[in-house]
Amino acid sequence: MLSHLLAVASVWLVAAVSPGPNFLMTARIAVARSRGAGLAAVCGIGIATVIWGVCGLAGIKALFLAAPWAYATLKLAGAGYLIYSGIRLIGIAEKRSAADGELAIDR
Repeated sequence: MLSHLLAVASVWLVAAVSPGPNFLMTARIAVARSRGAGLAAVCGIGIATVIWGVCGLAGIKALFLAAPWAYATLKLAGAGYLIYSGIRLIGIAEKRSAADGELAIDR
Protein backbone atom coordinates (compact mmCIF):
# COMPACT_ATOMS: atom_id res chain seq x y z
CA MET A 1 0.00 0.00 0.00
CA LEU A 2 2.79 2.42 0.87
CA SER A 3 4.56 1.72 -2.42
CA HIS A 4 1.40 2.65 -4.32
CA LEU A 5 1.12 5.91 -2.42
CA LEU A 6 4.77 6.73 -3.11
CA ALA A 7 4.29 5.99 -6.81
CA VAL A 8 1.27 8.27 -7.03
CA ALA A 9 3.03 10.96 -5.00
CA SER A 10 6.05 10.86 -7.31
CA VAL A 11 3.85 11.22 -10.40
CA TRP A 12 2.06 14.20 -8.82
CA LEU A 13 5.40 15.74 -7.86
CA VAL A 14 6.65 15.55 -11.45
CA ALA A 15 3.36 17.01 -12.71
CA ALA A 16 3.49 19.84 -10.17
CA VAL A 17 7.03 20.97 -10.98
CA SER A 18 6.88 20.65 -14.76
CA PRO A 19 5.88 23.73 -16.74
CA GLY A 20 2.42 23.62 -18.20
CA PRO A 21 0.62 25.48 -20.96
CA ASN A 22 0.02 28.52 -18.73
CA PHE A 23 3.74 28.91 -18.14
CA LEU A 24 4.58 28.46 -21.81
CA MET A 25 1.96 31.00 -22.88
CA THR A 26 3.11 33.53 -20.30
CA ALA A 27 6.76 33.10 -21.27
CA ARG A 28 5.92 33.47 -24.97
CA ILE A 29 3.91 36.65 -24.37
CA ALA A 30 6.59 38.15 -22.13
CA VAL A 31 9.34 37.46 -24.68
CA ALA A 32 7.36 38.47 -27.77
CA ARG A 33 5.75 41.59 -26.33
CA SER A 34 6.85 42.98 -22.99
CA ARG A 35 7.13 42.31 -19.30
CA GLY A 36 3.85 44.18 -18.75
CA ALA A 37 2.04 41.96 -21.25
CA GLY A 38 3.43 38.89 -19.50
CA LEU A 39 2.25 40.25 -16.16
CA ALA A 40 -1.20 40.89 -17.65
CA ALA A 41 -1.29 37.26 -18.84
CA VAL A 42 -0.37 36.05 -15.35
CA CYS A 43 -3.12 38.22 -13.84
CA GLY A 44 -5.63 36.83 -16.34
CA ILE A 45 -4.62 33.27 -15.55
CA GLY A 46 -4.88 33.99 -11.82
CA ILE A 47 -8.34 35.54 -12.16
CA ALA A 48 -9.55 32.63 -14.29
CA THR A 49 -8.23 30.16 -11.72
CA VAL A 50 -10.03 31.98 -8.91
CA ILE A 51 -13.27 32.01 -10.93
CA TRP A 52 -12.86 28.28 -11.61
CA GLY A 53 -12.33 27.58 -7.91
CA VAL A 54 -15.29 29.71 -6.82
CA CYS A 55 -17.54 28.00 -9.36
CA GLY A 56 -16.44 24.62 -8.08
CA LEU A 57 -17.02 25.69 -4.52
CA ALA A 58 -20.45 27.11 -5.38
CA GLY A 59 -21.55 23.82 -6.83
CA ILE A 60 -21.71 24.73 -10.50
CA LYS A 61 -21.61 21.02 -11.26
CA ALA A 62 -24.90 20.55 -9.43
CA LEU A 63 -26.38 23.39 -11.48
CA PHE A 64 -25.25 21.84 -14.74
CA LEU A 65 -26.62 18.46 -13.69
CA ALA A 66 -29.97 20.05 -12.84
CA ALA A 67 -30.04 22.12 -16.04
CA PRO A 68 -28.18 20.31 -18.83
CA TRP A 69 -29.22 22.99 -21.32
CA ALA A 70 -27.12 25.52 -19.36
CA TYR A 71 -24.07 23.29 -19.72
CA ALA A 72 -24.71 22.84 -23.46
CA THR A 73 -25.09 26.61 -23.85
CA LEU A 74 -21.81 27.24 -22.05
CA LYS A 75 -20.02 24.67 -24.21
CA LEU A 76 -21.42 26.18 -27.42
CA ALA A 77 -20.48 29.69 -26.32
CA GLY A 78 -16.95 28.52 -25.55
CA ALA A 79 -16.67 26.75 -28.89
CA GLY A 80 -17.94 29.84 -30.69
CA TYR A 81 -15.37 32.01 -28.95
CA LEU A 82 -12.56 29.60 -29.85
CA ILE A 83 -13.67 29.57 -33.49
CA TYR A 84 -13.85 33.37 -33.53
CA SER A 85 -10.38 33.67 -31.96
CA GLY A 86 -8.93 31.16 -34.43
CA ILE A 87 -10.35 32.97 -37.46
CA ARG A 88 -9.09 36.29 -36.09
CA LEU A 89 -5.59 34.86 -35.56
CA ILE A 90 -5.55 33.43 -39.09
CA GLY A 91 -6.52 36.86 -40.46
CA ILE A 92 -3.76 38.56 -38.47
CA ALA A 93 -1.21 35.98 -39.69
CA GLU A 94 -2.28 36.52 -43.31
CA LYS A 95 -1.92 40.30 -42.95
CA ARG A 96 1.55 39.90 -41.47
CA SER A 97 2.53 37.47 -44.20
CA ALA A 98 1.31 39.88 -46.88
CA ALA A 99 3.19 42.75 -45.23
CA ASP A 100 6.38 40.68 -45.06
CA GLY A 101 5.97 39.78 -48.75
CA GLU A 102 5.65 43.47 -49.68
CA LEU A 103 8.79 44.30 -47.71
CA ALA A 104 10.74 41.55 -49.50
CA ILE A 105 9.66 42.93 -52.91
CA ASP A 106 10.66 46.50 -52.00
CA ARG A 107 14.26 45.53 -51.25
